[in-house]
Amino acid sequence: MSIRYAFQNGDLPELTLTGHALQQAGFAAETLFRINLYRNGLILTRLDEDTDIGKCQGSWHPRFI
Repeated sequence: MSIRYAFQNGDLPELTLTGHALQQAGFAAETLFRINLYRNGLILTRLDEDTDIGKCQGSWHPRFI
């Protein structure tokens, strides 16, 4: 699984991962999701292939691990 993460000043961390691990759940491989922390849970947002993740949330820049 490929995981990208970013931290912004004063905000909660965001995490974007590729859909390899989600393929078993019926999602196509290489699907991108953004996972946000929200209160006591997570919000999983599917990103379109046209989404420029470098421009998400203004200064949000992904890093690779």
